[in-house]
Amino acid sequence: MKNLKTKSCFLLGLIVLMGCEKNDNNIVEQQVQLVTAAAEPLPQVRVFNTMGKYFVALDTICAPYLKYTTKYDISKLPNQTFVDSLDDGKLKLIFDLGDSAPRKFDPTNTEWWGNWNVSPYVETNDPHVLRMADWSTVTITLSKKCYIFGFELSARLNLNNNNPVEFGAGYFDSDRLPDDTPIGRVGQKVKSPGGARLFAIKSEVPFNTVVIYWDGAGSAQFTRDYAIANIRYVTSKKIFEQHRN
Repeated sequence: MKNLKTKSCFLLGLIVLMGCEKNDNNIVEQQVQLVTAAAEPLPQVRVFNTMGKYFVALDTICAPYLKYTTKYDISKLPNQTFVDSLDDGKLKLIFDLGDSAPRKFDPTNTEWWGNWNVSPYVETNDPHVLRMADWSTVTITLSKKCYIFGFELSARLNLNNNNPVEFGAGYFDSDRLPDDTPIGRVGQKVKSPGGARLFAIKSEVPFNTVVIYWDGAGSAQFTRDYAIANIRYVTSKKIFEQHRN
């Protein structure tokens, strides 16, 4: 998967999503009344479906998503420790950042501002996070294939910079390599502070690798420093089928 790290740019069809989920064949626009000025407007999630199968992006947090997914609880990990893997006994995640590893930060730590975002875009405004410093791409290898995988992501920007950063996530099945064809990709612009976004998908074709990257064009002040939080997953095909629509 090393060569995937060079693929930080791709063309995506623009899809405006609403509610908890929409697929790339159903384009709907809806205005959302924000409960706080700290939140950014309705996100524009771009979906690229490679396999032509069911591949749906979730744009906001909703009750079913919280209920049927399993969440990694990183709150008990010591603050500022490096985390190269997570294992809850059901699914193991291995993070590949080259010679480094994600670093866990508590929400009260001054190294990462607590203004993450607000509902319905994120679960909480002050989550525990895994911070990726000085690396543009992270590859997450899953010990089992997933049908659903999600996380929240925020860039750490220069405080004087208002430009959003274009983040993307590609979902791969290692059994379909070596052509490196993804099952699908999603992308959206993320502003910080206060603009963390949900990156979550449901896929009929299961996958075991997730690659997170960013497009540096127009983001000169981006420090290549970002964090993810609230990682959730589903490995059961039965649960996926129950919540497919």
